[in-house]
Amino acid sequence: MKSIFFFGLLAFSGWTAVATEAPQSAGVPSFESPREQVTVENWDKGGALSHWVYTHVSEVFPTAVVRRGGAILDLPVQIRPEIGALKLKKPDGSEQTLDQYIKNGAVDGCLVVHASKIVYEKYPTIERDDLHIIMSVTKAVVLAALVILEDQGKIDLEKPVENFLPELKGSDWAGTRLRDLVDMRSGMEGVETSNDAYRNPKHKQFQ
Repeated sequence: MKSIFFFGLLAFSGWTAVATEAPQSAGVPSFESPREQVTVENWDKGGALSHWVYTHVSEVFPTAVVRRGGAILDLPVQIRPEIGALKLKKPDGSEQTLDQYIKNGAVDGCLVVHASKIVYEKYPTIERDDLHIIMSVTKAVVLAALVILEDQGKIDLEKPVENFLPELKGSDWAGTRLRDLVDMRSGMEGVETSNDAYRNPKHKQFQ
């Protein structure tokens, strides 16, 4: 089986300071709660508000809880400090290590799993067991599972998607290879930034 190196970056939050006026009286804050500040347009724009959304997504968007299908698998921990010492080049030409980048608050959490072992793990702004939206990290998890199934001969990524989802026969998705879907090159058009993208069940992005 192919060796799978999984690098998980929990959503970027880009911490920014939020200035507020002093409370008018004890126990009566002069600012809105995070929930009242969230809109479809600003929820993922970065900063402290986005950080709040990423750990309270069920309070903002329709959410379904998917229960695990079995026991939790505890992976052995074998931290490799050299991963945190890897240097990253910034747009201005300066360098910083991965540890420094994460410590600066650009990332809520970072996990690296290699050969079924946790080799790097940091949570600068959240707790280890906090619920956190993982967004596009989902793609890496699904891809890893599909590669395993492909190695085992249980799935053919060259087959069209309707072979796996018969209800897509006759739709615009018909004929699109499963490999094109996991490579994010299906050719389908979808506007993610429209106001009802995450609230309208009929919107392509919602679906």
